[in-house]
Amino acid sequence: MVRVPAIVASGILFLLMFLTVGGVVMRRVLGSPITGMQEYSEVCQLVVIFLFLAYSGWTGGQIAVELIGSVLKGLTYRIVCSITSIASAGLMATISWQTFRQGTEVGKLGVTFNMSQIPHEPLYYFAAAGCALYAFVLIITASRLVLGLPEFPKQ
Repeated sequence: MVRVPAIVASGILFLLMFLTVGGVVMRRVLGSPITGMQEYSEVCQLVVIFLFLAYSGWTGGQIAVELIGSVLKGLTYRIVCSITSIASAGLMATISWQTFRQGTEVGKLGVTFNMSQIPHEPLYYFAAAGCALYAFVLIITASRLVLGLPEFPKQ
């Protein structure tokens, strides 16, 4: 489910590497960089971050403070972690909703990047979708904890 976005993000990261190298070579050899390179880089970074967000949550790649895990054990630990996951899912759902709302406002204003004229509106929707997918992963994680299953499935 979340592996496909991670593969797409890896491809975009690879493209970003080629764009960066191409921009440096063009600047050194031809004396002219790729027009709007900074903006293309920003768009690629945004896409990569929000595609990897859900994958990181699914595989347990995020940084977690295990202070609670050393004090609480068994059922109590699972309950606290599931409540934390549900609260985090609510927060991510709220962020997704607000980002989507902001995207509609930006779309009405017609905001674009200066050089490349890439509109900002689809990027807001993309970020909202990434946050929503992560909220879904957090709900799955909470339900796995309640059922006593491992927090993160084996890949």
